[in-house]
Amino acid sequence: MATALRRFSELLQAMQTAAREAAEAEATPCAAAHASLEAASRVALSADLPRRPTPPRLAPRARFIELCETLPEPLQRCGRFDYRRDNGEQCKGLFDGATPEVRRKLEEMMQLTREG
Repeated sequence: MATALRRFSELLQAMQTAAREAAEAEATPCAAAHASLEAASRVALSADLPRRPTPPRLAPRARFIELCETLPEPLQRCGRFDYRRDNGEQCKGLFDGATPEVRRKLEEMMQLTREG
């Protein structure tokens, strides 16, 4: 059990590092958010664990950024995987307090709603 927890902890750290590096290469908070989530997902999918985390399905990059840019700036920052891991309570409060319209945009960005 300790080995599995250590490996999972190492995976989360690798995801956070990849997310930070990808985000820092982008010019805007929303492009950084998309890049960080994609990078973290790639690391998660490459993990050699019995159960890999299920990465989020993201809206296509252009649509993700379009929606993200309409959000308040603090929520744009919380879209970054690494930022959210470092500022979990703050981001949770922002997500929990989001208006229905903002929640709809977040759901579309993260492909949480399914048509059909």
